[in-house]
Amino acid sequence: MMNKLFFYFVLFLPAGIVRAQNLHIITFAGVSYYQGDLQDKRFTFQQSHLALGIGMAYELTDQLYATANFKIGKLSGNDKNSNINQNRNLNFTSSLFTFQPGLEYDFLSLYEYNFTPYVLAGLSVYHFNPSTIDTAGNKQYLQPLSTEGEGFYNGRKKYGLTQLSIPFGGGVSWP
Repeated sequence: MMNKLFFYFVLFLPAGIVRAQNLHIITFAGVSYYQGDLQDKRFTFQQSHLALGIGMAYELTDQLYATANFKIGKLSGNDKNSNINQNRNLNFTSSLFTFQPGLEYDFLSLYEYNFTPYVLAGLSVYHFNPSTIDTAGNKQYLQPLSTEGEGFYNGRKKYGLTQLSIPFGGGVSWP
């Protein structure tokens, strides 16, 4: 299924943004990466992966848009790439799927200018399922193994594989 999604995304990537009245189709390409105890740098491309997305923006005004995006990516972390816990020998990998409705505000109207800075905010639902390869070469999903101390610390429950986040940010766009 991921190969089909990637194929269709690449097929429609040149479209960039397509206008149909007040509805815009948006494509996204970027990177996803993990920050945590299996990564000793705040940001590095060493453990980053390609992230792709597609979405829609409905033009409420010439500067305010209601948006909805679907993005796919991958996260991974590995102690062998870190200078802190190499002897611990932990690692994981996980696909990441997000759905993000939100709002985007352009500081300038793209009907009058060739580019504009923008800000965005929303609510995101994301799904992940971290796994590793054991010494026998078998894929092991980590959540059932209580790798975050669930069951060892009083009151700590298993983490959900589907969770919410509050994305916000900014950038520059052009038509």
